Amino acid sequence: MYELFVLGQLMTGDKHGYLLQESLKRAIGPFRRISSGTLYPLLGRMADQGWIRLRIEEEQEGDVPAKSTA
Repeated sequence: MYELFVLGQLMTGDKHGYLLQESLKRAIGPFRRISSGTLYPLLGRMADQGWIRLRIEEEQEGDVPAKSTA
């Protein structure tokens, strides 16, 4: 189920994992939540299967590197 949601969200453009998680919270409401511990391994499996590509953004001065999906 979550795979389809992620693919649907990525059809509109690249998104950070955090943004995907927030979009999912809005879509399914407060009764069913997806934790980071579920979402990020899911994104990794989808990348391993070739469904998506993960991109690590370059670190800017003072920033922590962030992952986004494409």
